[in-house]
Amino acid sequence: MLQVIGISTTIEYMYKGVYENTIGRFTRWTANKATPEDDIIKNAHNAYSELIFHEAWYEFDFATWLKKIWIEPEFFGDNFIRKFERKLFFTLEFGFKELYAGVIKYAAKSAYDESDGKIYLTLQSEMTLQPEQIYPGKELATDGKEYLLSVPRWGGFTDLIPKLANLDVTFSDISGNDRIALSFLTDEVDPFKPTFGTYLFDSQLVSSDKVKRVIYLVKVSDLTLLLIELKQNGYSVEHIYDY
Repeated sequence: MLQVIGISTTIEYMYKGVYENTIGRFTRWTANKATPEDDIIKNAHNAYSELIFHEAWYEFDFATWLKKIWIEPEFFGDNFIRKFERKLFFTLEFGFKELYAGVIKYAAKSAYDESDGKIYLTLQSEMTLQPEQIYPGKELATDGKEYLLSVPRWGGFTDLIPKLANLDVTFSDISGNDRIALSFLTDEVDPFKPTFGTYLFDSQLVSSDKVKRVIYLVKVSDLTLLLIELKQNGYSVEHIYDY
């Protein structure tokens, strides 16, 4: 599934890059300002970026935004060439994604059971954890030091794991895995190198030429140590990649 999404995303960005630097650039040249269609497209992509932090991309409501771009702005008006081109381009993009999302969603649910939106993990703690400290969790009936938890996927996972690390717990496994990847951001030319974990790569953010995203792979058992080390050195975690 990751290969399918990775290949399709690469093709999409290549196509959009060529289009926007040719036809898209020409129609923008014909307009003296951004059109209402430009604003709708920007808002649609903002909404999409917010959704994929918490849910699978194919859950996005592409059809509603398609309807919006044809109904809300007046059809004729200033900068008509740009307005009409934006409508057609956006319809092609989101129309295809609406169909493709349906296929991927069907394939995902055919290959796997319906997700309950949670990640399951086990951890150990020398202190007795109270239910209000964990979202939502279940004790593992052992010696009182080991816990089985169900935590949210996606963005909720990234929000909660550092909070658990602050309780000085040791993660035993996450979804049965003993390795996990995470990213943090830095504006340093020579990125900080934590003691724990293995450096994978770093990349420049598209939105800033001064900020880098640094990716590390760490043993689940060392995750708390890495998170504490990043916090002590003034770094905040951008994303912890659940499974």
